[in-house]
Amino acid sequence: DILTLGCSMFDYLLKILEEKVRMLEIGSFFGCSSYFAAKTMGLLKSDALLYCCDNWKGANGGVEYLSGCVDTMAYFRGVMRYLGVSEQIVPLAGDSSTCLDAFRDDYFDIIFIDGGHQYETVLNDITTAVRLIKPGGLIMGHDCECLFSQLPEKIKTKKIDTCEIADGCYHTGVIFALEALFHGNYEKPITNSLMWVKKIMVTDKHKILQSESAEWKAIRELADSLAEKLDHMAPSDEELVPMEEAAAVGRIYADFERRIADLKYESAFREIKNRIVEAYDCHLSLINASAGSDAKACASLFEKETVLVRQLIENIDKRGGCSNER
Repeated sequence: DILTLGCSMFDYLLKILEEKVRMLEIGSFFGCSSYFAAKTMGLLKSDALLYCCDNWKGANGGVEYLSGCVDTMAYFRGVMRYLGVSEQIVPLAGDSSTCLDAFRDDYFDIIFIDGGHQYETVLNDITTAVRLIKPGGLIMGHDCECLFSQLPEKIKTKKIDTCEIADGCYHTGVIFALEALFHGNYEKPITNSLMWVKKIMVTDKHKILQSESAEWKAIRELADSLAEKLDHMAPSDEELVPMEEAAAVGRIYADFERRIADLKYESAFREIKNRIVEAYDCHLSLINASAGSDAKACASLFEKETVLVRQLIENIDKRGGCSNER
């Protein structure tokens, strides 16, 4: 795997004239790949920096198995100093889902992904990498045993769970995410290596980023429609919810669930799905209270549902990166 990493980087770096090269590594931990990546860049380029993004908590969010080594980030820094590459490395402590937002689009020449291996995490990391990579830049990743088309039929035909990491000896979280985004259009330079490599062109960036942006925009518009419908059905303290209006809102929720279910497997934002379910459950309780002529419960449940829908819109804006004027 280190051989594939080094050879792919050598091949790419020899073809570009710029001395200033920026690389991002998502998932560094103790720094094995970090050292070889920094060393490779330093051999070929005079101005090379490697940004290492990791929460330094380990694959399972804990470090108990590390024989007393608790401060893993300090250990990482110490190893990089000892190996003589610390001046080329910029540690970024935090989750890739948040700490990379500060970087502008098209910033990095090379990105290596070896962070969380859940399907949803890999999908988000690759999508973020596509945004951050320069057109013509190189994205690489780890733990890909084979192409999607080479998976056993019983694995290939199943529906992947967003939290799935592996199925047997296959890192299905990685392989399914690659298929969802690249549809087999990536390489495994060395068959027995776990590395995958993809050169990202302008068309790749447009296809992946624009389709996700359009889907989020449609979902945001649906959320606006939901909020508007709720405004029209607001009950007073003495009134029940108009059943016709409540039914119309229920249909929007059903449409919402169908749309977000598809997005869930493409962009893996489960908290939004959960927020919709919570608001929908509240809406159903509101209908039941209205049917039971309980005006006080109607008012309370309506207020709760309105708050949940506002929070839903905030989550959509945060995760989808779009905001419409209402």
